Amino acid sequence: MVSPATLLSDGTPQVQPVWCNYDGQHILVNTEKGRQKCRNMTRRSKITVLAVDPDNDNRWLEVRGALAAYTEEGADEQIASPA
Repeated sequence: MVSPATLLSDGTPQVQPVWCNYDGQHILVNTEKGRQKCRNMTRRSKITVLAVDPDNDNRWLEVRGALAAYTEEGADEQIASPA
């Protein structure tokens, strides 16, 4: 799990841990339709993803970008996948 940061309607950052994977080209962020994270990403496409190594908190990765696409397809399978 990682903690993507998105923007609320007033521009304030919002962060919460969610399931994410990498498909070789995009970071796939999994959040339930209707939740704040989903509303934020579909209204304002800017997003930052921060991932911290659970075995070494001095090792981390930050990626800044924008929402490329939105889909519900494959959401359940993503949560069930080990990677």
